[in-house]
Amino acid sequence: MILLLQNSKPNHIHTDQSDIWLNTVSFENENILICAPSGTGKTSIFNILYLNDNQFEGSYLINGTTSNELDDTAISNLRTNGISAIFQDLKLFEELSLLDNILLKNQLTEHYSKDQIDQLIDQLGLKEQTHQSVKTLSHGQRQRVCFIRALCQPFDYIIMDEPFSHLDTANIKVMTEILKEELEYRNANMILLSLEQDYGLAFHKTYHL
Repeated sequence: MILLLQNSKPNHIHTDQSDIWLNTVSFENENILICAPSGTGKTSIFNILYLNDNQFEGSYLINGTTSNELDDTAISNLRTNGISAIFQDLKLFEELSLLDNILLKNQLTEHYSKDQIDQLIDQLGLKEQTHQSVKTLSHGQRQRVCFIRALCQPFDYIIMDEPFSHLDTANIKVMTEILKEELEYRNANMILLSLEQDYGLAFHKTYHL
């Protein structure tokens, strides 16, 4: 999958804030790290790449098709089969259990078996919380739920907005190892938006805002 930003800039970002918005930036089957201090545009990039925001200058092309040419069906198909996402604000259903938040996604894609989901929950240290409502979980536990949910679909790219911000070193290590295995198995790539850390992951390109 080829993602191409051409002179793209969210309407609220000033041109002197970030050089990344002034150039053509191509993500072509590569692992990309985008580093920036808080408030300088990471989430704006995320929203453009995940097709949440079409109010921006320039253009965004996906496999040669500009984003504004995609109808709702095409966007839905991309989000189901081509691009997965971990949101900084998580977007979980707080009244549902940890397991139900994951199953709700997996029922749409039928990507994992129940046993595979249970294994991921166990690997990420969440087994005891499986049937707890999400509202009772810590932020770090919720981030791990979002990570599992994001894996419950096929994808060419997974886009992650500060996915490790509330995790300790041990949990980050487990999560990154699972991520590396999944990317290799799927022949997929990642775009990580982070304050300044690469978390020991290997990237082909790094951009600084």
